[in-house]
Amino acid sequence: MGLSISKRLVELMGGQIGVISRPGEGSTFWFTARLGLAPAAEPQKPVLTNLAPAMKSSSLSRPLSILVAEDNLVNQRVVRKLLEKRGHLVALAETGVAALEKAEKVQFDVILMDVQMPEMDGMTAIRFLREQDTRRGEHTPIVMLTAHAMQGDRERFLAAGADGYVSKPIQLEQLEAEMEAVLARGVCVPPSHVV
Repeated sequence: MGLSISKRLVELMGGQIGVISRPGEGSTFWFTARLGLAPAAEPQKPVLTNLAPAMKSSSLSRPLSILVAEDNLVNQRVVRKLLEKRGHLVALAETGVAALEKAEKVQFDVILMDVQMPEMDGMTAIRFLREQDTRRGEHTPIVMLTAHAMQGDRERFLAAGADGYVSKPIQLEQLEAEMEAVLARGVCVPPSHVV
């Protein structure tokens, strides 16, 4: 792993990293990290643990693990920066296919899904994510994050299996309010989402 990545990971864990080097003797790399206690019961699937510092002011009651499915690199950076500043842990997927693969391996608190992506669009990805949920007996909250803001778009996305909708350009307060509302509704799967 590169030193810049190691430094970033250590800083996310509230620690420091350093090196002691002596000519002819070699180098010793060290780091410190602040780690919490493991939960009493181990989850069945890996769950992302927030490594970021304490959250700044947020309407959400806890840090979340969030998958952002977005192919535009600028939008990825903006969303990631906004959410990480609030203490959330963010994973990125550039296509619907990549989002499905990541959601199969990790149980995210919420998925933010763009509509137009290469390989597989957001609407198709939602259908497959809901099939995954049905097999696992779970319901992963999905919020559409899209430039589609025409009348009827919200209803169309919700009918396709999304739980929420936020239009671009992104307003952090609106996004967090929508995620909070989606999470507050619980995990029951509406009959129309069962495949």
